[in-house]
Amino acid sequence: MLEVFYVLLIGFAVAAVMTERPVRGAIYLGVFSMASAFVFLVFSAPDVALAEVIIGSTLSTILYLVALYKYVD
Repeated sequence: MLEVFYVLLIGFAVAAVMTERPVRGAIYLGVFSMASAFVFLVFSAPDVALAEVIIGSTLSTILYLVALYKYVD
């Protein structure tokens, strides 16, 4: 099962870099952060996983999206 998340991490990282639309790239980075938090949880690091979910997946994605919408408009 861990190998599936490794493949997901690689897939979403490549998708975030290769996408043409910046909004999709920000969303892919959020999903990447969520998958990496699960990997941290599997490796018995719940504090790091919680920080990754709060900061990496939620806060960073929201800030990226707000900045992109301000830049486009």
